[in-house]
Amino acid sequence: MANIFKIIYCRTYQAIMYVAMRFLHIRTPKYFCEENCLSKIDDILSENHYKNPLVVTDNSLYKLGLVNPLLNILKEKNINHALFYDVEPNPSTDVVLKGLKIYQENNCDCIISFG
Repeated sequence: MANIFKIIYCRTYQAIMYVAMRFLHIRTPKYFCEENCLSKIDDILSENHYKNPLVVTDNSLYKLGLVNPLLNILKEKNINHALFYDVEPNPSTDVVLKGLKIYQENNCDCIISFG
């Protein structure tokens, strides 16, 4: 009997969220995977009126130096940015809140995810 109430609760929640999603403004991320897309980063940011990105990556990519070309280009182009590299697969709420804190402390206006 308790199982039926759980099912009713879950289905009601799903229905409410389905309706609510129609009214929420959720932006679709833009993906840039073409060759030399890093060299166009300043154009991409300026086209979208962004000036201070938060670069988000995981610790492994950061330690391997794979994010360095992006960070170097941002420095060359004098683009203020912050870096958050403590992301893990299926991040917990604590990890997300840590990233949000860095975003807010550095007055970031967009996120560049790397990896």
